[in-house]
Amino acid sequence: MLTVLDASLRGVMGRGCSAEQTNNNGERLPGATREPRSGRSTYQGEHDPMEHIVTVQEAVTAFADWMEPTDGELDAIEAEMPRILADVEALDVQIALLDQAPTELDERRARRGRRRVLSERATLANRAVSGAVA
Repeated sequence: MLTVLDASLRGVMGRGCSAEQTNNNGERLPGATREPRSGRSTYQGEHDPMEHIVTVQEAVTAFADWMEPTDGELDAIEAEMPRILADVEALDVQIALLDQAPTELDERRARRGRRRVLSERATLANRAVSGAVA
């Protein structure tokens, strides 16, 4: 049984061009050649779009002084570190249980991890409320 997608692909592919060389209407793109036998596109337009692949160096490697975290941000991260570590441990348990049937011990580890995460979140929330009131 052919699906609509199969039928549309057969219609596109039957016109002598690969699916990569046609637009949504099945018309051949400018510079596209007839069905390449190697499976690779033989683009013959003004330029090869894969010829110039560069990264934006400023966005990747340049860091100005104003881009560094402030002391306040570092203190906030340090204050939340127990919760972050609890989240990481809980995720480690969940990842370990993805590919195996959990045993009773595994279920206890998962519950313990969830309880620790909730406890750390409650501690942070209480600390934030008491700090806001004071």
